[in-house]
Amino acid sequence: METLIAFVGLGSIVIFIILLLIGIIGLIIKKGWAKKCLVWSLVPLLVLVVCIVVDPEDGEMEEQRTLEEKIYIEVAETKYDKDNDVIVVSTETNLPDGTEVNLHLWHEQELADYVDNPIVKDGKLNAIFGDDDGQLVVSGTYKIETIMFVNESEYNPHFYDIYGSYSEVSSLVDGTIEDYYDHYVIDFGTIGNIEVIDGYSDEESDEALKESIRKKEEQQEQELQMKKQNAKEIRFAELDKNPDKYYGEFIKYRGEIIQIMEDETSTVIRLAVTKDSYGYDFNDVVYITYPGATPFVDEDIITVYGTIMGSHTYESQAGHNISLPLIEAEIIE
Repeated sequence: METLIAFVGLGSIVIFIILLLIGIIGLIIKKGWAKKCLVWSLVPLLVLVVCIVVDPEDGEMEEQRTLEEKIYIEVAETKYDKDNDVIVVSTETNLPDGTEVNLHLWHEQELADYVDNPIVKDGKLNAIFGDDDGQLVVSGTYKIETIMFVNESEYNPHFYDIYGSYSEVSSLVDGTIEDYYDHYVIDFGTIGNIEVIDGYSDEESDEALKESIRKKEEQQEQELQMKKQNAKEIRFAELDKNPDKYYGEFIKYRGEIIQIMEDETSTVIRLAVTKDSYGYDFNDVVYITYPGATPFVDEDIITVYGTIMGSHTYESQAGHNISLPLIEAEIIE
């Protein structure tokens, strides 16, 4: 914009000078059009005056003034919806649309806390707090606290584009700002409270939570038993011929542990899975990974339920490459 105004202004000067000179020459040689030429020279002069008066930085200054306004989040409305057992909080803010904010409710006696991550739309944040795991909303006073994360790529990058880095935005927030290696955190602190007077007691909430956990465990056990019943049993020869053919299949194998290795977080088992008259054939072996420790040792007979993941190749002590069917186990019994 500034470049365009300068170009127009310079052009106006050139045209003014040309018309002025032509007009003066016309007067000297007594031409009838001389006065008209002088009058027309006033047009580029007027354009030049406009260019001088218009400040190209006005728009930038207005934007700067906007960015210098304090960033705020103010509670507009709070309510407890007994029927749905949720707390609803609505706020007003001058944060740009699309900004994700972390709203946190803290019970005054630390009987409960809830988190939601609403996104700013039309200058508003609408959050709904409730526990999906069966915990009921307990009566009492809740503090509403707010924080947001910012960096150039992952956390609210559009906010970063508008307001800039930690040092540039630190003076625009009534709160605290912490600078980290790859992002900064704006903590607006406590922006309000909500009083829930017709919620549940702590004992009622605990009982509801226990009942919810019990039902979830029952459901998980039923799903586990169903999954075990539906597990496929594939002959080792077929699996060994083309492990990739059965990729993703949930299977069941029973066999003898040839070797078991484990650390704090995982277990690896080489399992012989074809039973013969002498026990299990140590030539028919699958390679099993398991995300955890087990009580089993070499020569134990176990049943494994898991997913076929193609094949695993490793180097033997003799320096030979060995490929075995690979199974990621979920259950080992």
